[in-house]
Amino acid sequence: MQPQQSQAVPKQSPKEFFEQAKRLLASGDVWGASQRTGMLRAYFPEDPPILALHGYVLARLGAYGAAIVDMKRSSDETLKALSEGEEENPNRPRIVDQYIRLQSEIGRCMAKLGHPEAGIEEIDRALEMDPDRADAVAARAEVDAMNGDVEGAFARLDDAFARKLEELPITIAEARILTAMDDPDQARLEQSVKRLTALSEEVGMLAGDLSLVLRALGDVLDRKGDFDDAFRAYRRAGKLRRSQYEPGAHAKLTNALINRWTGDSISKLMRPEGKPGARRVIILGTPCSGMGICEDLLGSLPDASQMGAVETLWSLVQRNFKIANGPIRGIVTDPTSIRGEQLRAVAEGYGKESDRIARGADRITIDRNPYNIGQVGLAAAAMEGLCVINCRRDPVAHTLALLCDELPGNHPYANDPIAAASYVRDLERLMDHWRDTLSTEAVGAKVIDIEHDAIANDPKGTLNAICDAFGFECPSDVVDALEPTTARGPSAHPDEYSKHIKAVREFFGS
Repeated sequence: MQPQQSQAVPKQSPKEFFEQAKRLLASGDVWGASQRTGMLRAYFPEDPPILALHGYVLARLGAYGAAIVDMKRSSDETLKALSEGEEENPNRPRIVDQYIRLQSEIGRCMAKLGHPEAGIEEIDRALEMDPDRADAVAARAEVDAMNGDVEGAFARLDDAFARKLEELPITIAEARILTAMDDPDQARLEQSVKRLTALSEEVGMLAGDLSLVLRALGDVLDRKGDFDDAFRAYRRAGKLRRSQYEPGAHAKLTNALINRWTGDSISKLMRPEGKPGARRVIILGTPCSGMGICEDLLGSLPDASQMGAVETLWSLVQRNFKIANGPIRGIVTDPTSIRGEQLRAVAEGYGKESDRIARGADRITIDRNPYNIGQVGLAAAAMEGLCVINCRRDPVAHTLALLCDELPGNHPYANDPIAAASYVRDLERLMDHWRDTLSTEAVGAKVIDIEHDAIANDPKGTLNAICDAFGFECPSDVVDALEPTTARGPSAHPDEYSKHIKAVREFFGS
């Protein structure tokens, strides 16, 4: 992902820009960090620290394959610097730290792509260099659990606690493993609550780290059945999000898109020839509406590549169009002034970047950036045959998930219950519009609505339905291997949080 790479070199020095990206990532603003690391990578594509930071950001956005490529390149160069450098080099501790962090994150990414044993090998290289590194121990435990060895994972973490390694990574890892289990040990849950509570009360913790701790605490309390305390932890974490969001302004912008981006206005544009969107899938929704599990579902196809929540489309729009300011992202609100060369630039740029991330042409690419919803009309105009999936969910459960689930990046609408509910309502209105507009013969996109619960509970039927709608091949062995996804967290049982979301229910009239 290389957002904004064609813009002018920033006024800050590269070092200042790099440090700014690091601060944004530490604060939890992954989107802001992604824009800066993408620009830096475009100008300095061989620099190991820049590749490392860009890889970390891609991993947080779920673009695990592309993240591994950048992190592996940086790791190889880092190891080379260690092997060829002097032991007395004052920068050696920093270089060692970078290598261990990279290897730990590479291992996690490999496991999330379905290769836990390969991930373990990568993490073990970090542990060979420093067996007391808590982040590497935590990563190894999480990947052990993904590989089915939960008992071994807990033994590894218990040893780390006994040796008094850094608490934050191993405590977070313990919570993640516990809350992913079908039947976690209650005593262990209680111990996890105590550890997370103590961490959450530490003074001076970075906002990004504190948010992770509080959401892990909320998840563990939710599994224990302490719903009131869980909601308090989630809301405390929510207050750490940047909160510059105006529901009224977003509703007005939604109306402008619906009124101006019509089938007739798109059909009058000078569009690129052919069907460059035929193997491009854009998933619309929010991270809580099923986008992630839908991407994983499509990613199981042998000729598909997951792009994660990259900013490819937004960077192309920003580069080639005059955009109107919006509450979250700028938007091209008026299609009548669009020129053919602008649409060709989007089609060509999106295809090139998607193929780079997919590491090969002619593959199905799956893009789940949650802010594509404002740009998808323009994308469909530039790429005839575009495949669009609307991920929908019960609005109350959806809003509760936005308030409580971990959301990488800046999601300002998730600070307040009514703001989140208003965003969900606008999202549903836009998805209705795009479905009715883009799927017309004049536009030529393929649009399908998918319910969150259907994706989770009936992945076989859902994947078959998507492939039928888009004309993709769906091997029977792929379908047969699919298993339902178990819903976790408050949105899986919203009735337990009824008193906390009374205003949300009233907003939706339920």
